[in-house]
Amino acid sequence: SFLKCKVLQLGYNLDPGILKTIGITKLHLYVQGTNLFTITKYTGPDPELLPSVSNNGSGSNASAATGIDFGSYPTNQKVYSLGINATL
Repeated sequence: SFLKCKVLQLGYNLDPGILKTIGITKLHLYVQGTNLFTITKYTGPDPELLPSVSNNGSGSNASAATGIDFGSYPTNQKVYSLGINATL
């Protein structure tokens, strides 16, 4: 069990009355974060990690079924983005 914040986006639309004076109809500013945090007791890199070919949970690699991440690459890198959407 775990709690994960995969995507969080905060945005702001500027007042169209102010933008009209500079020739812009709409202006939206935003900041977005991906994979911001994971709350878990799991000690591996990512509790959602899928088994790789060498860690498929069968045969000599049966440890995958018990939560050992051998040869798998986590997909939980943090990413931060800033953006502007404008309509002229």
